[in-house]
Amino acid sequence: MDVAAFLIGHREPLAADGIERAAKAAAEAEVAIVVVGLDQDSETEGEDRKTISLPGEQDALLRAVITANPRTIVLVNAGSVVDLAATEGAAAIAQTWYLGQETGNAVAAVLTGSVDASGRLPTTFGKKVQDWSSHLNYPGEFGEVLYGEELFMGYRGFDQQQIEPAFCFGHGLSYTSFDWSAATLSTLSLSQAELLEGAEFSLSAEVTNTGDTSGYEVLQCYVHRDQSQSGRPEQELCGFVKVHLSPGQTATVNIPLNFRSCAVWDQPSQSWVVHPGEIEFRLSSSSRDTRSTAAFEVTA
Repeated sequence: MDVAAFLIGHREPLAADGIERAAKAAAEAEVAIVVVGLDQDSETEGEDRKTISLPGEQDALLRAVITANPRTIVLVNAGSVVDLAATEGAAAIAQTWYLGQETGNAVAAVLTGSVDASGRLPTTFGKKVQDWSSHLNYPGEFGEVLYGEELFMGYRGFDQQQIEPAFCFGHGLSYTSFDWSAATLSTLSLSQAELLEGAEFSLSAEVTNTGDTSGYEVLQCYVHRDQSQSGRPEQELCGFVKVHLSPGQTATVNIPLNFRSCAVWDQPSQSWVVHPGEIEFRLSSSSRDTRSTAAFEVTA
């Protein structure tokens, strides 16, 4: 038996001059804060979104407020990627996701600076739906979608197609600034057998807080292999470490690496394998901001 469900309810009508009033209030304020995003009607587990656009007149609201007061902070209350083109010119953008009942306290702590803004994007924000590799296979046919992008999902697809995202994977800012030394490896080579037996090594760098406030920095390590031999993406995240530093403080940060950091999935044997050859480890602050690299050799 087929079952249909529906909801009965209504929305409070928006004031015809609501955007105009918001822009006027922003112009008279020292700082404006605009909250935009998605709700249960536009984002749900039960179906796919048809667009990454913000629903309703949120784009118009953003443009009007930012024009009236460039000192505008935009809070994006959404659980997935949205088009942020209308935030152009804003002083700051914070992706708040869905934080639950402590959302207000958490956002206030970051906005007032009592807590450093230390989050990093776990996904890539494209500029349009067509930027993602999966768009080539969506929505599929006969009720089935082919995952034709295979390994080239997310930032891997953006790298492969050389598409500049709006905000890249791993991106995030801080209220302070940091200086990094060049990356070094604890060892420059290991054999296939040593890695398979559990040998570990690390990528290290010294990080100094060069600002005047305490803050967090996140060091990310991406692995790059010879694509002509492995058929792998340009790079893949293989480790990261978050460190908290006081003003002027320096710390040596070690990102642990091992067999899996060097391995690729072998379909015929249904197992992870390490091929001999050179691997490049990239010390980065995001998928599009590599600070230094270090070469590592896997011997037979």
